[in-house]
Amino acid sequence: MQLEISGLKENKGQSLDFRFEEDFPSLNFGGRTIAFDTPVIVDGSATNVESGILVKCRVRAGIVVDCDRCLRPVTIGVETTAVEEFVEAKSVPAEGEDEDRDCRVFKGSVIDIKCIVYESILLNLPMKILCSSDCRGICSSCGTDLNLEKCSCSRQDVDPRMEKLKDWFKE
Repeated sequence: MQLEISGLKENKGQSLDFRFEEDFPSLNFGGRTIAFDTPVIVDGSATNVESGILVKCRVRAGIVVDCDRCLRPVTIGVETTAVEEFVEAKSVPAEGEDEDRDCRVFKGSVIDIKCIVYESILLNLPMKILCSSDCRGICSSCGTDLNLEKCSCSRQDVDPRMEKLKDWFKE
C-alpha cells in the first residue's frame, strides 16, 4: 500500500484520492492469531498541508479470531478510520528539538501506509471477542466445550490455601 506522492510534494493544498484492496497475511498480536478472511479495503485521500502530507483513510476488513471463552473461530468485521501526518525526513528537526510533534517520516516520493492500516485495525478490535453473548466457554478441568456438551467435572474449586477452613465450617 504505497502512495506515489511526487505530484503532491510541490503543490500545497493539492489532494490525491486513493483506493487499495489487498490481502493481508495472518499476524500474531498479544498471543492471539489474527487472520484476514477478506481483502483489506482502504479508501482515502492524501493532502499536501504546509508541514507534510496528511493521509485520511477509511479501513474495512474481515478478520477471524478465536472466541475468548470457547476458542472457536469467530469472524468479525472491522471498519475504522485513520488520520496520520507524514513529514519528509529532511524536514524533521534533530532529536530533542521538537518532541511534541506527532507524525511519521517518509523519504523520497512514496509513502507506505500499511503501518497505519495495521494500527487502526488492531486498535479497533473489541477487548473481548465472543462467538455469542451467551457463550459458556470451556471447562477449566477437562476442556470440554460447554456450548456443545455437559461435562461431569466437579464444580467445587477450592483454593488450597483455604482448604482447612472447609473443615472448620463442618462443626
